[in-house]
Amino acid sequence: MSELVVALTVALFIAGGIYLLLEFRETYRANRDGPRAPVSGPESLIGQKVKVLGVFEPSQDKNKLLGRVLIDGEDWSAEMDGRFDDAPEIGAQLEIFAVDPSKLKVHVRGVTTQ
Repeated sequence: MSELVVALTVALFIAGGIYLLLEFRETYRANRDGPRAPVSGPESLIGQKVKVLGVFEPSQDKNKLLGRVLIDGEDWSAEMDGRFDDAPEIGAQLEIFAVDPSKLKVHVRGVTTQ
């Protein structure tokens, strides 16, 4: 009987060791691949496509345009570098490349019309 207990104990230790090695390997691979893109918060908006809702007009700083865009069903204030001649049309798609959450402003680039 005691030989059976010793054999089972050794088998459990071996199985537990193999399991731990496999778990450590997965954890190492997950950490090795680097940080993931944010999935929540303002940073998660970067790279998303948005649709122009309102006309972009010059701001007090003549090198910037201010307008309204639709992001995930929400109306946001957007800021874009450029002159009035560069203003996107209503319905155009833009790409977010930076977010200022304190002012709910979105900086956009990559104008494409639909």
